[in-house]
Amino acid sequence: MIFRTLALDFDGTLSSDGKVEKRVLKELKELKRRAKLILVTGRCAQHVSRFLGLFDAVVAENGCVVLHGSKKLDLSPTFWKAERSALLSLIGVNGCEEVVISIPTSDLQKANRVLGERASVILNKDRAMIVPKGFTKATGLLYAMKIIRAKRPLACIGDGENDEPMLKLADIAVCVENAVQPLKPLCHVLVKEDGKGVLEFLRCVGINR
Repeated sequence: MIFRTLALDFDGTLSSDGKVEKRVLKELKELKRRAKLILVTGRCAQHVSRFLGLFDAVVAENGCVVLHGSKKLDLSPTFWKAERSALLSLIGVNGCEEVVISIPTSDLQKANRVLGERASVILNKDRAMIVPKGFTKATGLLYAMKIIRAKRPLACIGDGENDEPMLKLADIAVCVENAVQPLKPLCHVLVKEDGKGVLEFLRCVGINR
């Protein structure tokens, strides 16, 4: 299996409890010399900004924000800021997110009562993210690939429901063992959980040189 670009989810894929093993970081640093690396996460930009130097681009907030060098790009449509403010006041939540609204899945029924046609819900294990309709990790990834001139084949590694669009986009779709069950039929490769699986994948594949 040969790839030119690698897209990685963060929680439960690259990291365990928000921490990334040093040996995984070392392997990715070496890989960056030969391939494009993109971090794709549902997290806020501020939570993953410390990894900016390791990746060619970071896709945050489930495809709505892209970090590239010193730039932070909000990809959401012009109507979304007002729509989001209205939803926040109705749902009554706060968080670090600048574009999406992240809520516990236990609050999803309440949120569904007030969602309009221009918003959609994307599940991520015990969280639900309210995003502008049509925005996914795949849309953010495609945008990031364009601005950094990333090439295919594309390998993607994920573990949650929100990784499904990204894995469908991949030439090589990889799941970690702790991935949600519905994701696994999409995967060409199944590896160990968390960062150990990233290491396992990198050590058994080839990279175009």
